[in-house]
Amino acid sequence: MFLTAVIISIAAQAQSAPPSDAFVYFTTTGGQSHGYFKVILPSITMISSIKVRLGTIESTYDLVDYEFAFDVTSGLPTGFTYSRTNEECILGVGIFNEPPTCFGEVLLKDSNGNWSDPVKFISN
Repeated sequence: MFLTAVIISIAAQAQSAPPSDAFVYFTTTGGQSHGYFKVILPSITMISSIKVRLGTIESTYDLVDYEFAFDVTSGLPTGFTYSRTNEECILGVGIFNEPPTCFGEVLLKDSNGNWSDPVKFISN
């Protein structure tokens, strides 16, 4: 009689740490609203990108759905900007009409390609 042993190994994929905080704000210049995400990073090591999403309906990102490469300030879409001071990032996401309520989320991708859990928020 032969006994066959089967070993099942489930490897949990390591996950990136989420942002410490994130929110969206708008500034108005010359009658145009500029959208910005303020993202507080848990650390500045091992981050490869920052994904920002913004919509007028929860889980529907009809205003912004963009992945910023970490510390890359050129080659961005028109109206988009990237700046970072230590763990604080300010990400400009263009010009559009400021909605009365918007739903957002921010995720971080580490240098191994793992995404963090999202930090979600509602702004009104």
